[in-house]
Amino acid sequence: KTVRDAMQALACHETFVPDVAIIDIGLPGMNGYELAAGIRANRSLRKPVLIALTGYGQAEDFDRSREAGFDHHFVKPAEIRAIQAAIDGPDDADLEERRKG
Repeated sequence: KTVRDAMQALACHETFVPDVAIIDIGLPGMNGYELAAGIRANRSLRKPVLIALTGYGQAEDFDRSREAGFDHHFVKPAEIRAIQAAIDGPDDADLEERRKG
């Protein structure tokens, strides 16, 4: 499912809970950090794997991703194999590894 902004994503999250959500950080209105935090705040729903796919690649961006609730952070252009590997087998060290890369 594709939505155009963070508010639509939060609205549809009430009825459609994906296994994985790939989210850009630089969204109009509400940014991806706020969206991830909003998804994580709803404790009544199953939690999807959250993947940041963004142009933001500074150390503080990785820190903010983790704090917001992202499981993985990839900087564009990202290798599709790396994203698929994160989906197939999430690794707690993933954010740190992406920072080093």
